[in-house]
Amino acid sequence: MYHSMMLFFAIIAEVAGTISMRYSAENNPISGTMAMILLIGLSYFLLSKAIQKIPLGVAYAIWEGVGILLITVISSYLFDEYITPAKIFGVGLIVAGLIFINTDEGHNNE
Repeated sequence: MYHSMMLFFAIIAEVAGTISMRYSAENNPISGTMAMILLIGLSYFLLSKAIQKIPLGVAYAIWEGVGILLITVISSYLFDEYITPAKIFGVGLIVAGLIFINTDEGHNNE
């Protein structure tokens, strides 16, 4: 449970860091960049805690896939970015991939 929580918080930090990158580009380069560096660094630190028990490939896929999903949705609300059918399809493929990865997580091919 601890490692899953670390992965969850790593995702939140990564999303916040990426959103702050966009904020930095549009508003305040110094504070946005500092927030981005701190949050992305925190995200990698938390991810390193998660992979102590969660397989690296699984943790990274979840971290990146859920992050992309959240960033796509949040940026459409905060920055009025249009979500095209192609984006919806692409994010859907990512979610499907995450489901397959998590379904296979408990199997060992030894």
